[in-house]
Amino acid sequence: MSHLQKRDPKAADQNKIEVELHHIHLPKLTNMDAIEFDSGSETIRYHGDKLVEALLETAPETDTSDTLDS
Repeated sequence: MSHLQKRDPKAADQNKIEVELHHIHLPKLTNMDAIEFDSGSETIRYHGDKLVEALLETAPETDTSDTLDS
């Protein structure tokens, strides 16, 4: 099995999150008019949404500093 390359689980998780964000979560937020997403420039413009604001207020903070550098 030496011909099989082991994948970094952290990189695989990050790739999965990126795919889900791009193909699931951003389209849903766009459909509810909470954001505008320009896939060409990969720009997100947040318009404000009471439900999103309420969810963000109740969500626990997460340290993502180690994932932003990649």
